[in-house]
Amino acid sequence: MARALRWMLIVVVTTGSVRTVAAQGNGAPAPLPAAPQPSPLLTEPTTPEELFSSVLLLVELGRFELAAKYLAQFEQGEPADELLLKLRDQHGTGSFVRLSRIPELQPAGKAVMDRVNKAAQGQVNDPAFVEGMINRLMGTPTDREVAVRELRNSGPGAVPQMLRVLGASQIPEQREAIGLGLIRMGRQVVPPLIGALESPNEVIRMAAIDGVQNLGAVEAIPYLWSLAFAEGVPAGTQMQARRAIAALKTGDASRLEAVQSLTAVEDLRSRAEALFTRREVLPEENEVDHTRTTWQWDRENDTLAAITEGVVPASLVAAQRMAREALVLAPERADLQRLMLCSTLALEVQRHGWNQPLSTQAGSVLQGALTTGLPLLSDSLRDALAWGRTDAAWALLTALKQAPSRDLVRNRDGAKSPVIAALNYPDARIQFDAAMVVLRAEPNAEFYGSRRVVEILRRALTDPGQARAIVIDADRERGTAVSGYLSEQGYEGLTVPTGKQGFTQAAELAGMDLLVVHINAIDWAVSQTMANLRADARTASIPIILYGPEDARLKMARLVKRSGLTTYVGEAASAADFWSQARPFLSNLQAPPLTAEQRSEQRLIATYWLATISTSKNARLFDISAAEAEMLPLVDNEQLAPNLIVALGTIPNQRVQSRLADFTLNPRLSIETRTHAAEQLAAHIQRFGLLLSKGEIQLVNAAHTADESPVIQSALAPVLGTFQPNAGLAAERLQRLGR
Repeated sequence: MARALRWMLIVVVTTGSVRTVAAQGNGAPAPLPAAPQPSPLLTEPTTPEELFSSVLLLVELGRFELAAKYLAQFEQGEPADELLLKLRDQHGTGSFVRLSRIPELQPAGKAVMDRVNKAAQGQVNDPAFVEGMINRLMGTPTDREVAVRELRNSGPGAVPQMLRVLGASQIPEQREAIGLGLIRMGRQVVPPLIGALESPNEVIRMAAIDGVQNLGAVEAIPYLWSLAFAEGVPAGTQMQARRAIAALKTGDASRLEAVQSLTAVEDLRSRAEALFTRREVLPEENEVDHTRTTWQWDRENDTLAAITEGVVPASLVAAQRMAREALVLAPERADLQRLMLCSTLALEVQRHGWNQPLSTQAGSVLQGALTTGLPLLSDSLRDALAWGRTDAAWALLTALKQAPSRDLVRNRDGAKSPVIAALNYPDARIQFDAAMVVLRAEPNAEFYGSRRVVEILRRALTDPGQARAIVIDADRERGTAVSGYLSEQGYEGLTVPTGKQGFTQAAELAGMDLLVVHINAIDWAVSQTMANLRADARTASIPIILYGPEDARLKMARLVKRSGLTTYVGEAASAADFWSQARPFLSNLQAPPLTAEQRSEQRLIATYWLATISTSKNARLFDISAAEAEMLPLVDNEQLAPNLIVALGTIPNQRVQSRLADFTLNPRLSIETRTHAAEQLAAHIQRFGLLLSKGEIQLVNAAHTADESPVIQSALAPVLGTFQPNAGLAAERLQRLGR
């Protein structure tokens, strides 16, 4: 019996329950199943208020399974906005936030939070509600407490109307009551008050200054400098701003010696530059969609406006405002002018989007930039390139294309032309537009970098028409899976097993927009692979996703930080999991991949310029024969063929002449393309001599009489004339003319 399996029935009596478990032959009982715990509630909740109170109690007791049940019932009952706001006032906003963050209570917890936010927003957007609270600020102590509580719960959204009433009020007591109400709403109103410092209404500005001072908002100091020292600011406002800065810097509003205008300019410049160059980035306010809300004074509508956008444009808003305020204090400083122009144009790109060209219409930001003069635009481009601001550089090159000048491609004061420098900037979009500026400037002398122009046009011809991504992974199955994830988002995914192969492909292929590197890369370990990718100008700006086991994330953190434009993604079992980790990183990149339309447009523009160069006096500066191999395969593209055939017709070698004959005789090509090819073939022979073989000449002669298309026959006639027929053949052809 010792080896035999035995079963024993054990009856356990605990708190009135009976449980049966099995014991095996070794005598060790199996684990007892947990007994169901009784509900701690004395009675079942029946009303929405009771349901919500029960949820909060059960959360405190750690009974999340019951809390989730009652919270789901509460949410499914679609509680009215009035009830939600009543519960928020009773239990505090923090209670709803807490429920939205407990994993065991989802999705109901987040759904209830969304309902509360929507109800609160509707309340804030109701002018009658806010106005009623403003009126109660001047009532009894009880009325004031109720008003402050409601306004505090309404959040920053109530501030614009409060300021509107304050700015229009002629009653000192009402202004004072609103000002005190703003302060009692707490630090949540600091961002809108900073925005209100831009208001042209002195009453509003003074209230905003008083508010940030009383709330201890040290972050408001940069926005107070221009009010403290700029010309044209009323003396009262200047003094109040200086006292506020002194109080925030030293804790003593009377220490005005700590507030100096020279300090102001340098403080604003350094802060603006730090934000613009991304040494500092404003933190996210919403971790879900990675956004931040900035408050700005809308001068057109004379009101305070909230703008919610990504962290990149939000940081540029702050950089632009600080640069502008520094420029107000020191308008002659060239470095501040460049910083202001760069931040403004970068913000325009980020808000306008990369998928459409910037507007060049009258009144546009780009047209305004052009009025500042080419020297400032050129110097600003140098700064943008040095700071790695692709958005600003793209906008500046777009502006320079509108006003091309040979001065733009000349070195000045011993410094290389920034347009020429942009030909080697690690971004294909910038390189291409720099080449366009050079070509439009029509340089008339040799210059350093002229070869790069044709190289850039060549790369545009080989672009695949969609974003490319390389996966470097020694595990073929895993790499193929990740490549599939990339394909789902529109990338042409290429998989290579070694770091060295990945680097070579990334450096040589056009249109490379993303690299995905597994941390166990071989033949160049991951650290060497990353170092080489970042050291080469062709790959330095390509975003990189490192991926590997989740527990290696911390180990790779230093490599990620050191490499720049890099993030870490844990190995994912699905495309959804992979992109949920990667998308926030990619969405905040400066320059997203070119769209298919932009790639197609660049290729067409490249063929136009190859044809234009080949037939212009600048042909000696730009050797388009270097692009012969890229042009020949594209002649069957009806859109590109006309320009390509013209360009090919100027390249003096037998191979091109032979291919022009092939194009002329190829029945699969359109009549129009074949006609163009015949015209260029005749011109090529006239210019460079007859280079066709005897067999090719015979084929052309035969086609002239055999081709069914009279158009092609007509196009071939000049070609036959270039073959220099002997007297007998000429006589024979003359005999046929009269018949």
